[in-house]
Amino acid sequence: MEEQTMDRFHEFLVRKNIDAQGFSLGKPELFQKWKEIFVELNEDSFVMQQKFQLNPIRRSFPLVRHESLKFDKNG
Repeated sequence: MEEQTMDRFHEFLVRKNIDAQGFSLGKPELFQKWKEIFVELNEDSFVMQQKFQLNPIRRSFPLVRHESLKFDKNG
C-alpha cells in the first residue's frame, strides 16, 4: 500500500512539473507532510488545499524533462 501511495504521489508531482527527488531532499519535512495529506484527500482537494504552495515548490524544484536529441541529416 505504501509503495502504491508513493507512486501516485510521485506521478502527481511529475504532472505538476515538480522534481520529487529534489523536493524530498530539499524540503523533507514538507515533502512528508504533503505525502500524508495526499493520502487522505483526493487529488483535486489536495490541489485546492495546497494551491498557493504549488508554484513556489515548482520553482524551487523544477522537473527537468530530457528530450531525445534530434539530429538533422544535413548536419
